[in-house]
Amino acid sequence: MSYYDGVGIDGVARPASWDAVIHVDVEWALRASVEFVAGSAGELHVVDGDGPVAACAAALEARVSRPYLAQATAISASRWLVGARHVSGVVSLTDVAGDEVSVCWIGERREQSVDGVEASSRFAPLEEFHRRGVDCAVVARRISGDLFLVELNLL
Repeated sequence: MSYYDGVGIDGVARPASWDAVIHVDVEWALRASVEFVAGSAGELHVVDGDGPVAACAAALEARVSRPYLAQATAISASRWLVGARHVSGVVSLTDVAGDEVSVCWIGERREQSVDGVEASSRFAPLEEFHRRGVDCAVVARRISGDLFLVELNLL
């Protein structure tokens, strides 16, 4: 007889995809979806799609702290399913030609790249996420224009 609990067959817990999942009742076009980022200063940035971003963000305020990435999908003419997860931040990186910037600190060594190609320039806004004395990687993905979504990963 086998017993499987919430962590799965191998016994290793998986990270949750969302920190919050809610329903929002608001009229909008059916079959619409929207992905957006809510920044720390209260700003909302649409990443992709179309939808009631302000209503979804207002409903999420009590459930997940800013900054966060959210996806909302219409499940009927007036009901949306919204999932959100906390992210490390939203920064402006000017003069970056690529869509993904990564900076990794391991001990005294530092490696950085833009779209997987080694880069020599410094990305000052990403330096703020580095935790001194802790091995970590910061990955920034372009939202739109000069705005990048930042994820901090401890190694």
